[in-house]
Amino acid sequence: MVKAVSIEFLQIHPPSIPEMIRAIIYAGEFKPATTPIGKGEAFIRNLTPLEKALFTLLIDTTAKYNAITASLVPVSPVEELLLTEYESKSKLFHEIFMETISSHPLTEDVDTNRIGIREGHIIVLLPEKKHDFLAIMLKPNCISCANYLSCDYPEREIVWR
Repeated sequence: MVKAVSIEFLQIHPPSIPEMIRAIIYAGEFKPATTPIGKGEAFIRNLTPLEKALFTLLIDTTAKYNAITASLVPVSPVEELLLTEYESKSKLFHEIFMETISSHPLTEDVDTNRIGIREGHIIVLLPEKKHDFLAIMLKPNCISCANYLSCDYPEREIVWR
């Protein structure tokens, strides 16, 4: 049974990551992946409920980060702290998400740089591409991109490491 709590309580006692994951799974309110399967992409498997919850946390946190960075107005000290928090959480959720995906028997031998998430919470294998090192140098910070998980850019992991 889920207890009702006040906003004030949540501000003082923010939920832990496992509590957030449980709440998302219990509510079944997963963020959808919006990119359709593309040409040359191969179906691997569907996301598990745990992976869908982690995907939701990653999308929510990245959206909050993007909302602050999208404004042309300089950020306040409070917003600067929030940016740091959201960036750290996005990185953490991404690492947990990718580790969870790569530990599944159907995806344990797949290069995580070639994994994409598509409509219907489907994991696909992205086609192999030649490396364009000039494009790598010119690529903006992926965390600021709203399409990070649907991106087929093979070097997207570079900014996370």
